Amino acid sequence: YDGIENLKLDYSGAGSTLKSGITMVMCYGCWVKGVESVHGNRNHVWLIDTARDEVRDSYFFGTVNAVSQSYGVEFYPGHDSLVENDIFQQITSPVVFGGGGGNVIGYSFSINNIVTSPTYVQCSAFSHSNGVYVNLWEANLFNCLTTDQLHGSGGSLTAFRNWINGRDFNTCTYSSGSCPDYNNF
Repeated sequence: YDGIENLKLDYSGAGSTLKSGITMVMCYGCWVKGVESVHGNRNHVWLIDTARDEVRDSYFFGTVNAVSQSYGVEFYPGHDSLVENDIFQQITSPVVFGGGGGNVIGYSFSINNIVTSPTYVQCSAFSHSNGVYVNLWEANLFNCLTTDQLHGSGGSLTAFRNWINGRDFNTCTYSSGSCPDYNNF
């Protein structure tokens, strides 16, 4: 039952030595609320073997490398948790499941999902492991939602009232230098 609220975290100077932003390990009933996290490495929030946690009303911007393992909120695994009313900007895959069930991802927004390769954009919502089941994606605005074809199936997922607008062809890439700087928003 611990939480982090109303805090700005800027990892710009941490480089690749930082594995994750906020990490919750075996945390029950914990929360992240009103947090602004800038330039996380692997992820901004990592939920490892957790249950009944919340990540809400927060803003996540960019990652250090913009590679395939550059996430906003990552479940590894997480169960019966809520990710709600969050904004993800310039993050390769904003919400990723590495296992877990009974979670709700709702009322969140993703824009300019970037990756170092300009030919591939990963989905905002990604079930990326076996053991991902009965999760609800409700009322989000994402570029796409996918379940994994490599590591196992994502069973019994529900997508309800989302606006899935397809790949973000206006996305920026680090290699082209076309990404707006965080300080210009």
